[in-house]
Amino acid sequence: MDILFSIIIPTLNEEKYIGRTLQSIVSQKHQGQKQIIISDNGSTDKTIDIAKEFGAYIVTGAKPNNIGSTRKLACFTAKKLAKNSGHFEEIIIATDADTTLSSGYIETIYGLYSQNPLIAASSGPFKTIINEKVLKFGNYFHKFNFF
Repeated sequence: MDILFSIIIPTLNEEKYIGRTLQSIVSQKHQGQKQIIISDNGSTDKTIDIAKEFGAYIVTGAKPNNIGSTRKLACFTAKKLAKNSGHFEEIIIATDADTTLSSGYIETIYGLYSQNPLIAASSGPFKTIINEKVLKFGNYFHKFNFF
């Protein structure tokens, strides 16, 4: 099964953390196709430059100071890019600019979804950095089935 993983990240002046986040994405064990979409909400620092170094697709134009609008724009962009590249099976991973994914994160999601196509959403472990302290959330994935 050839699934495209679209990793969407909303940003606003995230130069301090975005490099670690993007490195955790490009270093994934899963070697399948993935695209990184940065939905920027007006960064004035080096966020966009760093994202471009990692080959991220940059989109702007969300409502100012509105994280929901920023994520929504990224999702629409992910769907459009997937369709334009001929992918009809896509998984969108929404994360944040200060969050790193474990090296097997995408591989685990791939396994869950390929074993059970009825899964519509899942939530799993991640690490985030707050005031230079690394916080880890969860050790397992939660599966949500929608019928």
